[in-house]
Amino acid sequence: KACFAMDTRESSPALLNAAMTGCQSVGVATTDFGLCTTPQLHWLVSQNLTDPKNWDLYPQHFKTKFVDFVTLCAENSMTKSKENYQSQLLLDCANGVGAHVMRKMIALQGFQEHLQITLFNDDEQPTNLNNQCGAEHLKNKQLPTGWDKSKHAGLKCVSFDGDADRQIYFYGDE
Repeated sequence: KACFAMDTRESSPALLNAAMTGCQSVGVATTDFGLCTTPQLHWLVSQNLTDPKNWDLYPQHFKTKFVDFVTLCAENSMTKSKENYQSQLLLDCANGVGAHVMRKMIALQGFQEHLQITLFNDDEQPTNLNNQCGAEHLKNKQLPTGWDKSKHAGLKCVSFDGDADRQIYFYGDE
């Protein structure tokens, strides 16, 4: 069985269709997960979750593991995690598929109690993918569109690339 997903690039639907048609023409069963990040597709396949109905298991899995980690840190008397932990995070989604998944994750009950994520560059329009934003833009020492020094100085930030398989963390200092 071959599992497929796509990101928000304009070429994605045509490429997906061609790949699935090719597999089906030689008798290979296919699954289409639709819009999906690269890490999400890898996780679904590694867990042998090949039914498209399993798409939502990834955000739930990530949320559970994240909450477990935060709880473990808070219980560890050897760390000062509570006084050093900053629960606000600005997330530059590079106008890519990462925004789609992060909206689902943020909506899960209990997630925002531990991490308040503010998404920006999250419109998912193919023409805006990685346009003046995202990890590649930041890698070239340019702050993403939407980051405002007067509003965001002092906050932790992260920029995804277009398919959310790479990220760069930065601190919004002055």
